Amino acid sequence: MSDAGQMKRDSGKAPVFPSSFERSVGFLLNKAGQLLTAQFEKELAPYGLGARNYGVLKYIDVNGSDSQQRIGESLRIDRSTMVTLIDELEEAGYVARVRDQHDRRRYAVTLTAYGKRKLRSGLALLEEKVTDRFLADVSAEDRARFEGTLVALVTKAGYALPDRGNRAEAVDE
Repeated sequence: MSDAGQMKRDSGKAPVFPSSFERSVGFLLNKAGQLLTAQFEKELAPYGLGARNYGVLKYIDVNGSDSQQRIGESLRIDRSTMVTLIDELEEAGYVARVRDQHDRRRYAVTLTAYGKRKLRSGLALLEEKVTDRFLADVSAEDRARFEGTLVALVTKAGYALPDRGNRAEAVDE
């Protein structure tokens, strides 16, 4: 059952938003993101991960080892949150902080063998599973159009997507 369905069942009725919200792209994207993230986090919980932890792991997997600061800037995660996320990932054995080969004063965050193994096992399928379940009532044509629109918005903001043959990298604004 979706989180929206859970809310409806628990309270007896779904929350009613102002009618103007049905045309509010920001509100709807944010609400859909919240619902999808909540479902994804339920699936990630047995791995000791949250959605942001997973995003950091995937970023490192695609881009390779990098400084904690650079990863945070690229993913738009503030410094204090980034420290916590990396601490959690390191404690769980997914990543390690190692001296940066190019600047011995800095540390690079790198995936451990355990982190790589987990990303390439069932963990890698969770995101697809949750997304497929979340979009189950959307036609394949509408889903492709929706995904294309999201890709256009993200790439216009300066991000490259790895499945398009590019390294994921934020462009400085």
